[in-house]
Amino acid sequence: MQASPDVTDQSSSLSYFIFPSTEYPKDCHEILNICSNTQNASGVYKIKPAGFPEAFEVYCDNDLDSDGWTVIQRRTNGFINFNRNWLDYKHGFGFLGSEFWLGNEKIAHLTNQKKYQLRLDLTNAAGHSYHVTYDDFRIVGEWSQYSIQSLGDEGGNAGPFIEWCPSNTKFANSTCERRCTEPNTCIPSASMESGRCICPDGYMIQGEDCIPESQCGCFVQEKGSALNDGESFVNSDSTSRVNCSDHRLIHEDDYRCSDDATCQERDGVQRCICNDRFEGDGITCIRKRPLKDCYEIYNTGIHTDGVYTIYPTGWEDSGFQVYCEMSTDGGGWTVLQRRRSGSVNFYRGWNAYRNGFGSLSGDHWLGNDKIHDHTTQKTYQLKVDLTDSAGSQYYALYSRFSIGDEDDKYTLSLGSFSGNAG
Repeated sequence: MQASPDVTDQSSSLSYFIFPSTEYPKDCHEILNICSNTQNASGVYKIKPAGFPEAFEVYCDNDLDSDGWTVIQRRTNGFINFNRNWLDYKHGFGFLGSEFWLGNEKIAHLTNQKKYQLRLDLTNAAGHSYHVTYDDFRIVGEWSQYSIQSLGDEGGNAGPFIEWCPSNTKFANSTCERRCTEPNTCIPSASMESGRCICPDGYMIQGEDCIPESQCGCFVQEKGSALNDGESFVNSDSTSRVNCSDHRLIHEDDYRCSDDATCQERDGVQRCICNDRFEGDGITCIRKRPLKDCYEIYNTGIHTDGVYTIYPTGWEDSGFQVYCEMSTDGGGWTVLQRRRSGSVNFYRGWNAYRNGFGSLSGDHWLGNDKIHDHTTQKTYQLKVDLTDSAGSQYYALYSRFSIGDEDDKYTLSLGSFSGNAG
């Protein structure tokens, strides 16, 4: 098989070797004993460690002090991005002739079939070279996150220049870490270094240690994450709640929503929410005092004209909609009638005037029954605004206004008059 040029360096080339036997060597050291025709040349070979499903290519370095080194990583020119995800590191990436990572799955099979040395060769910016060796290197499989199981005794001259990251941490350029006490807060890094040992995703800082998030004191299994101190979590059917207090969970198994509340998700949090026209924490819900007219709505801070629901005396359960004038003459006016476009026929019978007709946002009559119930609960003013065909505007204001019920044929009662429409 002919070698192909390295895509990162057009001046270099690799030597590839294949074997006539279907029994592949298990590592680069075995290649020296099996293949005398290689003449101890460094290059790309195929190996098949014990238990690995198929043979794969590796780079064998036979130019060091002793031959037969299986190269598992090379970083030299920065051409390959090593800030990768789990799957990339599991399967490997890069180019064997330049920068690459062999792959955790391959390394795990490779290092668990015999006893191996690990050698790290380092060159600093000044061109000085160092190396360190470990005489018993082994990593475990994915089931244990490919953690280093063994290193053995250290040798070489690079020891003072190598710092191992503490357990569960990794060397990366991320600036975001999280603590068990503040799992939703990203801790900014004060370090200006391009890389450092950090607690990776899925792990949290607790004291001086980096632990899996599931081991944090306020981790909630159903939520899949930890709570901030003082935060609560309600289960999916709102039948129990846990509170994070002093970095530990307190369970409330008797938690129940009020009969006047429903279990809902708001802002990503499951909780009991009081129903419309009730207020409270969802466990206890108290009926809100019903707003009886537009003036009461205005006094809650709502100052926009529009259609609103009011609950006059006798209508506390259902209420009805009215148009509220909020921006003129002090605001809070309940509109009983509007007639300006001619689009609605006002020549109607008794029932139509009793029940109301038209559109609240346009021409309409609110309805005598509603006006009666509305005007008999308090003392109200009546204001009539008129515009003639010339565009001149007039108004009539009555200090007191009410109408009787249907038995009284909706008899009109008015107070004193003021205005310019007389």
